[in-house]
Amino acid sequence: RRFRDELTQVLSYVIDRADHNPIALTGNLSKLPLKVHSSYNRSEILAALDVARIGGQLPRTWAQGVQWSEKYQTDALFITSEKDEKNFSPTVRYKDYARTRTLFHWESQNSTSETSPTGLRYQQHEQRGSHVLLFLRRYKDSDIGTSQPWMLLGPATYVEHRGSKPMAITWRLEHELPADVWTYAAPAH
Repeated sequence: RRFRDELTQVLSYVIDRADHNPIALTGNLSKLPLKVHSSYNRSEILAALDVARIGGQLPRTWAQGVQWSEKYQTDALFITSEKDEKNFSPTVRYKDYARTRTLFHWESQNSTSETSPTGLRYQQHEQRGSHVLLFLRRYKDSDIGTSQPWMLLGPATYVEHRGSKPMAITWRLEHELPADVWTYAAPAH
């Protein structure tokens, strides 16, 4: 009994101080083996969306930073917050940042116009019954030289956009950004 009481106290202490508490996806996305505010590598995400196998080749439809999952009717948007000259050419250094803890500014690929099938899918995803998941990482590479994983920020809904090729879209996150993510995802003042 003492052991159980002590273990309960330790677990309560750790949970209260955890940086990120995983949140289950709901609705049609509840079948995905992903949790909001948890981190995954690209292979894990693409396998979860049923567009690739872990360790397998990337799908032919893989586009830099975006992946459509036909099975789950979901757009996965992969965002690197801090883009350096070494890893990102000027044409793909999109301006992606958190405007608030629940609003995220994201730029589409340069080829996506507001009237293209992809641009319309982004704008009309709720009416069409499709989903948008935002994944964020701070840097491309970790301190040990491997790719940094992406954190699932969660489902997002279209709010508005400006421009075309690229579209500057504002997404509303279903869940607030964790405080530490907000510190690097918000634009520098």
